Amino acid sequence: ALAGNAATIVNDLYSYTKELDSPGLHLNLPVVIARRDQLCERDAYLKAVEVHNQLMHAFEAAAAEVAAECPLPSVLRFLKGVATWVDGNHDWHRTNTYRYSLPDFW
Repeated sequence: ALAGNAATIVNDLYSYTKELDSPGLHLNLPVVIARRDQLCERDAYLKAVEVHNQLMHAFEAAAAEVAAECPLPSVLRFLKGVATWVDGNHDWHRTNTYRYSLPDFW
């Protein structure tokens, strides 16, 4: 669940600029945070990055705990597979510049 949520937020972060340029209201995490917390776009976006990073740290900690408590080859292979999937998801979004780009807040 932690990995899946982090992967979903990666999509929200990378598709943010594309969604802002298209009609209608898009309810990605930065937009929801901006409205809920009454933050400017940049601050809400950076808070969404923090949420993603917290999820990733929680996933890494939970995976390490499971690996230590149950070091079966099948469990270790599963955990490595999930981590690789999360990494691949991020890399796909990062390199698919035709479709995705990060906002220029810096």
